[in-house]
Amino acid sequence: MGKAKKTKLNLNFKHSLNVTFTRNEIEQHFRSGWGELLDKAYKMISLVEGAEIRGSKRNFGLLHLYVWAPDELRQLAAEGIAWKIERLSAKVCEGCGKIGRRRTALRFPINFCIDCFTEYLSDIDDPLSRFLPGKSGLFNDE
Repeated sequence: MGKAKKTKLNLNFKHSLNVTFTRNEIEQHFRSGWGELLDKAYKMISLVEGAEIRGSKRNFGLLHLYVWAPDELRQLAAEGIAWKIERLSAKVCEGCGKIGRRRTALRFPINFCIDCFTEYLSDIDDPLSRFLPGKSGLFNDE
């Protein structure tokens, strides 16, 4: 068997099991389009007694929440809510909050609507550097 491929971990996110990050601290890590989704997440998690959102990260273009609750039953309920929020984030543009989709051709997938995706690509110097090899679409050198 060959050597296992080393993967580089993205540690650029707010997450801790011992420290609870506030909603504002979490929102600063993402673009403003997920603000309403974060509001809904905090409201729904607050319905589970003692549960709280400890942190979050972008995981394959989805909003992933880390939740904590004092016992197993409430932990499962909070994780169910977090799972639903994660699935909803797949359909929400991170840039503006409108309907969007995951742009999986990017090296680091992000959810964007067409307008925000176009703006994102035009804001960087070399748009082709943002795509995975072989995923350059109409811009490939033929």
